[in-house]
Amino acid sequence: MPQNTNRKLPIYPFAAHSRVLENPRRTPYVTSKPPPFSLRQLHSMPTIKFVNEKKTVEVEPGTNLRRAAMKEGINLYPGVHKYVNCMGFGSCASCRVRITKGTENVSRQSLREWARLLLGPITFFARLGNEKTLRLACQTRVNGDIEVETQPAVNWHGEKYWG
Repeated sequence: MPQNTNRKLPIYPFAAHSRVLENPRRTPYVTSKPPPFSLRQLHSMPTIKFVNEKKTVEVEPGTNLRRAAMKEGINLYPGVHKYVNCMGFGSCASCRVRITKGTENVSRQSLREWARLLLGPITFFARLGNEKTLRLACQTRVNGDIEVETQPAVNWHGEKYWG
C-alpha cells in the first residue's frame, strides 16, 4: 500500500532553524541548531534590592522571593522563627516583608495570603498602613525590579490611633 507523503508536519519553535528528518518508518522528528540569539538577551533579569542588608541580587523572572533571599544568605525570619517556621507554605507569616518599590513587579496577592495577613493577631497590626506593600516572601514571585525591606517593624497603634 503506498504511503501518503503529503501529510502535515507539526510546527516547532525556531522552525527556521530546524530541519525535519524522517526515519525509515516515516515518523518525523526534529533536530535543531541553537537559535542565533540567547533568550537572556530578549528579557532582562529582574533585580531584588534588599534595603536593610544593602544587597542587590539578580534573579530569573518568576523566582520565589523567599528562596532567592535564603540562597543569598539573607535572614527573613526574626528570633525563634529561624528554626520554627512553616518552610514556605504561607501559614506562619514570619517571612513577611515590605516591598518599598516595584509592587507592580511581583505576583498578585492570593486570597490565602491576604487572609493570613488579615486574620493573624500580629500580622493584622503589621499590615496597618502597609496594606498594599506587606507581603509574605514565601508566596511572592518576582517578575521585575523590586526593593524589599526584610523584617519590617510592627505598627501597633496605627498612624492616627490616639488622635
